[in-house]
Amino acid sequence: IISVPEPDTARKREILQETLSSKATDLDISVDLSQLDCESVAEDASALDAYRLQKVVDRAFMIAQTEATTEVSQSHMETAVEQVTEEQSEITADNERHRRQSGSDFETESPDVSFNDVGGLEDVINRIQSVVSIQEEYADIYEQTGFETSHGMLLAGPPGTGKTLLAKAVANELDRTFLSVKGAEMRNPWFGRTEQIIRELFEKADDEAPSVLFFDEFDALAGKRSKSSRSVNQSIVATLLTELDGMESQDDVLVIAATNRKDAIDEALLRPGRLDETITVPVPDEDGQAQIFDIHTDGLPTADDVTGEWFTQQVTDLTGAQIRQVCEETFRKAVQREENPEQLTLNTTDFSSVIESLNHTSSIDMQERPIGYE
Repeated sequence: IISVPEPDTARKREILQETLSSKATDLDISVDLSQLDCESVAEDASALDAYRLQKVVDRAFMIAQTEATTEVSQSHMETAVEQVTEEQSEITADNERHRRQSGSDFETESPDVSFNDVGGLEDVINRIQSVVSIQEEYADIYEQTGFETSHGMLLAGPPGTGKTLLAKAVANELDRTFLSVKGAEMRNPWFGRTEQIIRELFEKADDEAPSVLFFDEFDALAGKRSKSSRSVNQSIVATLLTELDGMESQDDVLVIAATNRKDAIDEALLRPGRLDETITVPVPDEDGQAQIFDIHTDGLPTADDVTGEWFTQQVTDLTGAQIRQVCEETFRKAVQREENPEQLTLNTTDFSSVIESLNHTSSIDMQERPIGYE
């Protein structure tokens, strides 16, 4: 066993000098070592290892080339040390953050959102209630029949249609703790950490039971497996399958996943006993858009002619998130304009100006509008 210690200041000075001399022969930029204080540069680079000292020299030459100078100066070296040290600090902090990440890092909440706050999705709400609320109300009957209650569902539909809002409403309706995560946030670069986070997350949902565990952007975590897919993705999906199968004995944990791309999710996760209820959350129709507009303007000081019916005559095919954006932007601009906000009244002109200024061209395929159950 031969111990290779970290280079001290003297050795760092030698590394800098050797690398500068070697680099100078390859580029049309000269280096006068007698004019460079490599000792002070080595002291400033106390946090850098030998490999990154070479990066310092590369960066110094790059700075000199950018400035179109013919010689690497002391200031070039000092600037290079600062930049490489800062980059290394960011990498170290990011790596440490990923090391510490665990399922317990995700916070729980008790949503105050009800189904009354969700507009334009009556059919979807009725379907969810039939799957969840009725099962909970008649749990004893289900137990007598031997049928298993649903432990998971997938909400699929375009962005901004209210999938997250529905999940929160379910948690509130059932008086359960709400634990929400995004698929992309759970991806960890360290080998095996994503799988560990998934296991810890299900354990936390069990500890917080009765609870709703909500996966947003589920396709980013549970992509389809194939012969050519990375082993990491296969391991993540296998871990999700194991945890979902374990939910069969846990009546107090409901798993809800949301996605804009159902076709990207591995089919094994959608079989009966796992995420066995797929409910499509569509773009609201005209009546739905009117309801959503009325919900978001309910607490605003609006004129009598500002109604959901008027709004739907001005726009087409907006999602709930886009309608909320219109209301928030209209209110913000009116407050900035009004000298006395307490006397503010939002009229149709206020809303029309925002509708015209914002680009709300919908690229959503209207074939997704019908409610679909699978």
